[in-house]
Amino acid sequence: MRLLVPLLCLLATAHAHPLIQNSMWIVFAPDRVRVAVNVSQREILVAQQVGAEITVAPDAATQKHGDYLVQHLVLNALAQPLTGRVEKITPPVLFGGDPEQTFYQYELDYALPPGPPPTSVTFTHTMLSEWPYAPGQSWDVMYIARLKRSDQADVSTGLLRANSPQDFATGWTAPAAKERTKRPAWIYAAAALAAIACLIAARLRSRRSSPPAQ
Repeated sequence: MRLLVPLLCLLATAHAHPLIQNSMWIVFAPDRVRVAVNVSQREILVAQQVGAEITVAPDAATQKHGDYLVQHLVLNALAQPLTGRVEKITPPVLFGGDPEQTFYQYELDYALPPGPPPTSVTFTHTMLSEWPYAPGQSWDVMYIARLKRSDQADVSTGLLRANSPQDFATGWTAPAAKERTKRPAWIYAAAALAAIACLIAARLRSRRSSPPAQ
């Protein structure tokens, strides 16, 4: 019996863990970054501080959570923070299951600065950082990301963890620097000879115009 109680406590702790793992899809267009994020009902309930007895997120909470995502998923490109907005919220197909396995999908849009697209974008998230899982223990929210350039089919993967800025390559290349047109060497030589000739001619004119010595 003495061994049974600690074992039951251990199993309960292992089941109620603070880890939340979500999926994220990222598409890099020339003028914007599109992000689709899967968010479990459990995460919405915690972030919006809905009562623990409620297992289905109210509509008001799911709508408000879109603003929460934009505030806590920060993108930087070309040394500038990007402004995000919620484009669409897709609810789960079925309700009533495990809140940790029932997902909403939020589609976010981040406009890029004018000019050529960046070669990388820095992602940082702080989801649930303000709400402890338990005294002295924080939630651990991570995202498995799939990334692609908007005009290509190739998909890469990445991992985004809380409070750990991550640079993701966009697939776009830096514009080639414009090379200055090089002039042939003979042009510089001719210019130097012309300058010497002008100098000699100026000295000869100066001597001819000078009065004879008394």
